Amino acid sequence: MPPALPRRSFLGLLGASALAGCSALGPSTTCSYDPDAPIDGWPLPGRDPQNTYAVPDEGPPTLDDASIAWSVDWHRELRPPVVSGDTLVVSGLQLGSGESSGPPSGISAFDPATGERRWGTDVVYEDDPDLGRLGRAIAIGRDRVYTVQTVHPSDTPNRLLAFDRSTGERDWVHEGIRDEGLHLGAGVVLASTDRAVTVVDPTTGETCRTIHVQGFVDRLLEDRELPVRPAVARDRLFVCSAAPRATPHEPGHYWLSGVDLPSGQVRWTSDRFTVAEDFPEAVVADRERVYLPVGRRIQAFDHDGEPLWNEPVASPNPDRDGWPYVWKLALAGSRLIVELATYEAPNEYVAIDAERGEVQWQRHDLWRQPVVAGDVVYARRDVEVEADRRATVLHALDVASGETLGTHQFAGRLRYQPRIADGRLFAIVDELVDSGASMRLLAME
Repeated sequence: MPPALPRRSFLGLLGASALAGCSALGPSTTCSYDPDAPIDGWPLPGRDPQNTYAVPDEGPPTLDDASIAWSVDWHRELRPPVVSGDTLVVSGLQLGSGESSGPPSGISAFDPATGERRWGTDVVYEDDPDLGRLGRAIAIGRDRVYTVQTVHPSDTPNRLLAFDRSTGERDWVHEGIRDEGLHLGAGVVLASTDRAVTVVDPTTGETCRTIHVQGFVDRLLEDRELPVRPAVARDRLFVCSAAPRATPHEPGHYWLSGVDLPSGQVRWTSDRFTVAEDFPEAVVADRERVYLPVGRRIQAFDHDGEPLWNEPVASPNPDRDGWPYVWKLALAGSRLIVELATYEAPNEYVAIDAERGEVQWQRHDLWRQPVVAGDVVYARRDVEVEADRRATVLHALDVASGETLGTHQFAGRLRYQPRIADGRLFAIVDELVDSGASMRLLAME
């Protein structure tokens, strides 16, 4: 019999002060919220405020016929790109085409249609350039590009930076954010800290409101603690938080909370649930439901916290305690596309009916974060091409059946899953076998 679903705790009716750690502080400035703010391209790590990893338009429909439209070689580490309209932004270390060119840490903007570089900006911690570096998070808003600068030692606050989208000029700095704690939704910027989500005005960088939820805005990942990216659906914010641990090897105890974003009021919080495995990076939502992976199961709630279904995605492995478990999610219309971590690569892909939680199809030969464009799911396998070198074969799958529609083998390994916007697929390839460069940013169409 499935375990009992978490009950709701209607904190909005009790008052946010009814439970310690669950409250919303008044605004220091007034934000303008837009629940229907349009999403263009792939401007966020999870594509949109709901973290669906899906675009409604199609990328290259058959990878067999896709060609590389442009590429740029790099010589240091790159972060995943984001794309919106006429702007593609990528961040990382050592910009430029030579080992000694470019600043040590920075951001560059390109024309996504041609690959022409439009601007580049150095990102330096002014107090001591050796102490600051770019974090993984980057996002494109309507007028600005946002990123996180992590600062060491750890007792120095990290910084949320905003740059003019057209020129790359720095607009403002907001202190206090986790390395991967950047998100956008409902027309505002969200900055996750240890125990709160701060609502930041996108124009000025001033704090509009600080939202406290029960526990820490954290997840356990390979003995590290990182923020769980929240989801925003219209004016509702969904935050996953964790109880403190005595040691990083203990199982994680988590809550899911629903927050009214304009008022900052915590409306409901689920009962605590326990996950022994690494916890996924994001909450996923649509206009009706919010989805949360819990071990081998997925739990679905409506936006008011009502439990809808709680279904197993996989059977336990008798030889590997805790395996497999739900690791990555994408939302393809009425289907959830799930990556199961299986201990031994490749992982499994499972398609689930988002309304009822029923399994529709499975694949046992793919891995990494599912990415969806229209009716196509993009997944990958890595193959050995020569001694100590591997290359990625990207698969285009039919979203309804899971069958392979086409493939493309890259000249090296994909560093991250691709981003898709306006019919183009953008990828970063490393371990290149045909070039002396460390990484290559490319566009396919």
